[in-house]
Amino acid sequence: MVSVVHRRGNQTFSPLIAIIMLAILLGIPSCGTIINGSREEVAIMAQPGDATITVDSIYHNTGFFRGELDRKSSHQIVISKEGYITTRIQTGNSVSGWFFGNFYTFSLYGMIPDLITGGAYTISPNPILVQLTPGTGPPITEVHNLDGYLEAGIPTAIVVAIEIWLIVAIARGGI
Repeated sequence: MVSVVHRRGNQTFSPLIAIIMLAILLGIPSCGTIINGSREEVAIMAQPGDATITVDSIYHNTGFFRGELDRKSSHQIVISKEGYITTRIQTGNSVSGWFFGNFYTFSLYGMIPDLITGGAYTISPNPILVQLTPGTGPPITEVHNLDGYLEAGIPTAIVVAIEIWLIVAIARGGI
């Protein structure tokens, strides 16, 4: 193998060193995606134990559900049993602590993959524990706001990231 070394003035530049530095810089960001991934394991337990648990009208279990759900979406959970009041839960999400690992590099480019893949978020509540109430009547609905979104439709993670990035830039004299 031939090693190419370029000389520029008194400095020596090796393409191998450049490749290693680029790999390190690209590996540091996207902390949420690297650590969390795009899916999160969610556990749902219902009492009585033979209650039907339905998640997003796709998954159906009795009494207990454990599965991986998409982090960046809200999920509809319905728990029901004849003779009991049905409970409906809409999950929310919040910004994951790992998302803030992107600030280690003081750049915004690592946040983009986290936001696209959902690695910037965690599903809440998790785990979900439900005790059905005996009787009849309208379903009990529990909605967990999507903490990751503002009314304007801008992900909170982006707003927080920009605010912190600006504070760091100002502190370093960059603005």
